[in-house]
Amino acid sequence: MDRFSWVVEKGNEGLWDWDLPAGRIHFSPRWQALVGGEGSCGSSPEEWFGRIPPDEREAVRSAIDARLKERCGRFELEHRLLHADGSRRRVSCTGIITRDPDGRAVRVAGAHTDITASVAVDPETGLAGRSFFLDRAARSLLASQRDPAFVFAVILLAIDRPEAAEGPSETGGALVSAAARRLETRMKAGYRPSSSGRDHAIAHAGAGEFLILLEGLGGADEAQAVADRLLGEMAEPFRVGDREIFAAVSAGTAVSASGYENPEDMLRDADTALHRARSLGGGRAEFFDTAGLEAARRERALQSDLRRALGEGELRVVYQPIVDLSSSRIAGFEALLRWRHPERGEVSPAEFIPVAERTGLIGPIGLGVLREACRQVKAWRKSAPGAGGVWVSVNVSPAQLRGESFVREAADILRDEAYAGDGLVLEVTESGIMENTQAAVRILMQLRLAGVRVAIDDFGTGHSSLSRLCGLPLDFLKIDPSFVRGTESGGDMLEVVRSISGLAGRLGLGVIAEGIETPALLERVRSLGCGYGQGFLFSRPVEREAAAALLEGGTIGVEERALPAARREGAPGRRRGGGRWNIKWGLAALAALVLLGMGYLGGGPDKAPPAPVATLAVEPGAPGPGIQAQARAEAPPPAAPKEEAPPADYSFPVIHDHRFGSCGGRLRLTSDTLSYLGGKKECRFSAGRSAYTCRIEDGKIVIRTEGRTYRFHPEGDSPETHARRLGEIQRYISRLHPEASR
Repeated sequence: MDRFSWVVEKGNEGLWDWDLPAGRIHFSPRWQALVGGEGSCGSSPEEWFGRIPPDEREAVRSAIDARLKERCGRFELEHRLLHADGSRRRVSCTGIITRDPDGRAVRVAGAHTDITASVAVDPETGLAGRSFFLDRAARSLLASQRDPAFVFAVILLAIDRPEAAEGPSETGGALVSAAARRLETRMKAGYRPSSSGRDHAIAHAGAGEFLILLEGLGGADEAQAVADRLLGEMAEPFRVGDREIFAAVSAGTAVSASGYENPEDMLRDADTALHRARSLGGGRAEFFDTAGLEAARRERALQSDLRRALGEGELRVVYQPIVDLSSSRIAGFEALLRWRHPERGEVSPAEFIPVAERTGLIGPIGLGVLREACRQVKAWRKSAPGAGGVWVSVNVSPAQLRGESFVREAADILRDEAYAGDGLVLEVTESGIMENTQAAVRILMQLRLAGVRVAIDDFGTGHSSLSRLCGLPLDFLKIDPSFVRGTESGGDMLEVVRSISGLAGRLGLGVIAEGIETPALLERVRSLGCGYGQGFLFSRPVEREAAAALLEGGTIGVEERALPAARREGAPGRRRGGGRWNIKWGLAALAALVLLGMGYLGGGPDKAPPAPVATLAVEPGAPGPGIQAQARAEAPPPAAPKEEAPPADYSFPVIHDHRFGSCGGRLRLTSDTLSYLGGKKECRFSAGRSAYTCRIEDGKIVIRTEGRTYRFHPEGDSPETHARRLGEIQRYISRLHPEASR
């Protein structure tokens, strides 16, 4: 059995990784759970051998030492382990030995399997798992198809913010376990089985979400009443240790009806209702209704387009450089997914990735990106001078980490592509790890044993703490762009980034600062100890050919990029330019200053029209000015009737349309930015003039930024007022920010 197959086979076992020269073993959360030492296990080999009963301990040590000296590649043995509760578990032990060129053993990757266990349940709650629930719901669905009078429902109940209740000694798991016990008790008391087919089942779906099956209902109203009652009961404080903890809980309900062909569809609709409950503020139970049907219809249309896009090559991978700040050389690239729809044009990842996650399409999409990244890093390392150490990082969705087949499929790709070395980095969001830490860490540890490196993406935006980093199998930490931008004002944010960078360095982790957009920010993150940087200052995401050209160019210079952020964000890509490029920018700036001094750039009604000006333009599709650019003269536009100049600061009353509901606010337009000042904090945004696009679609203003799509309509009761204000907003945006309307 090769190494990849072993990693896949042992994925659900208690994994460990033994650094022999250092005398340290990293134990996975599953291994710690196996011995009842969650959170208390150190990294000494005695954590393992000290738990072996004395009458077996020396025999096990001798057997392993003999295998290490015999120059064999692996070993297998059985022994007992003492559990924290005093019991003894019979385990099988497998180890894969790594040796240096001289044949000395330097590393052992292994796994323990509990072979005394006879019943498998969810280890966190003791409840059944998702697969059991689906089997039970399938039987209920068959019963309802045979007898239309048999009504059942699925309730998806979620603890929205278990992390808010965590203290220094409690974990989210303690709260989830307490919630599971209460659900069991209240359901047994309030929904008893009967001969009329009345019964229930409870399962834990992971990440603090519970599935509740209600059979033999009197109607849909009863299902909603049960959900409302459960929310009231779950709102009571939980006793965790010596503390009382309150948890925010929401629920979504779907009732059996004609048209359901499988239980997964019911779970999907219950999830849609849960999403609506959360979007309305949480702490409530929502029923899947026609509003949900309309949202589901739109999502199914996007899902259908996405499936077609997979087959017709509309999805593509672009690459954004990650720069070594000490040498200004490209250390790696982040692989980013883009979708060019034949009718809608570019579709934002913020719009289609959540749909892919909810519908399961993220699996094949993510694996496709992984395969492309493996091929690309091999090609670059082979062809580009000095690119032997370049890597490509790939984002891994939390939905992929929840999939049981992800490790096996990823290992198949690594084997098929003859992957070797450290050229692949998997980026996982902080919240993605924390929603099911044990499962995520187990999967990431398996992949690390296969040679892949791991990074936490957008660190600081989730709900972990710096101390938790010590227990995670990591290689890099990426600081969220909002933290990086926050250092410009100094103060607390500056110290936060300094602390993150310092702790990461002491843990041996590389630090990547995201969102570097100005030379000042670059110097700031360098001074704070960040080893790597990523952002528009270096380059926008570019196609693979342009990325190869960036690699061939060696270092990326940024001295010539001391430009306003809004102008810089409009560039289609950047890399260092030669002396001629600097001269061109200098001449253009000099010409602008001269014209400004002559009064030709003021735009006032008494000023003469501007003379033809030499401007720098990048050819369509070019990756950046340092790769393919040319100067061309543009003739002045034809004379037009004089209009009143638009105000420097303009505000429009608008309604922001949510997926469910809306909020009122104002769109504020200045010469540099477009902002939304809304009633809800999470809806507000501010974008530079070249950092967004504006379109009129179906009578609404559609604003697309790098990470999100917003839809607004003007305030106004009559169609005439609506149309007039819509045209007014579009006109001022096109005049003040013409690049946004192209």
